[in-house]
Amino acid sequence: MIGGGDENFVSAEKRDALIGAKARQLQGKLERMFPEIKIEPALAWAGTFGDTKDGLPYIGSLPYARNILFTLCYGANGTNFAMIGANLARNWAREKENSDARLFAFDR
Repeated sequence: MIGGGDENFVSAEKRDALIGAKARQLQGKLERMFPEIKIEPALAWAGTFGDTKDGLPYIGSLPYARNILFTLCYGANGTNFAMIGANLARNWAREKENSDARLFAFDR
């Protein structure tokens, strides 16, 4: 999996219109990094980044979806927040309290 080429956008249609060109750019970059590997993309997509006012992700359940744990808005710290989210998800699945959960709650 490779990603990048992020940029601000005005509409989802304009963002999605760039998927083909961005995918080719990323494929070329990957081929230059690993010339011995034949690269054949299986899927390409574009996403929208969400930011929160405090820079922290939202991690938790919502009243109408108590059986779903949402982990949203990781932003530029995705790797770090993914580990935090994984720990919270593990505790959530085991129905164990986690002292950090309140930091990422939707109603913080």
